[in-house]
Amino acid sequence: MKLSLAITLFLAFLFQIFLLPLYQIGPAGPDFVLLLLLYVARHDRLRRSLPLALFSGLLADALSMDPWGAHAAAYAGAVLFLGQWARDGWRGERGARIVTAAAGALVAGALRLGVLSLVKDSRPLFEMTALASCALYNGFLSLIVFGLLDPFRSRLFVVPARLLTVTSS
Repeated sequence: MKLSLAITLFLAFLFQIFLLPLYQIGPAGPDFVLLLLLYVARHDRLRRSLPLALFSGLLADALSMDPWGAHAAAYAGAVLFLGQWARDGWRGERGARIVTAAAGALVAGALRLGVLSLVKDSRPLFEMTALASCALYNGFLSLIVFGLLDPFRSRLFVVPARLLTVTSS
């Protein structure tokens, strides 16, 4: 992992911890770490983005009051889902940013709710409403976050060395 990606992930955690009340609308709040991980899943290989998602999820579980593994399962599931989707050809389309980020947030929220429902009492209607509003919020916020990260894409990711190919004349 490049140092610039580690610094960006650290800044996303700081935004998530300290600036979340400023951006929260009702039960919907942005997940800056998830948005960064979804951006990484869109533009990097799955074998690099999945361990980053697991590590970030475990770190988020350590910093929050949620049960151990809730964020890790959510982030890893969303990155796996979006990484597959990006490889299938959704990476280049501009309109797909909202759809893929909202779908990734929906997958992450559903996995997190599934883990939380195993250990806590749950209110399904409220949690499903919060899940849908968070997915929409993260989907629209992805336009801003992905747009801010796009100019720095070459600094965030390791560019794989190209293999030499022999062409016949």
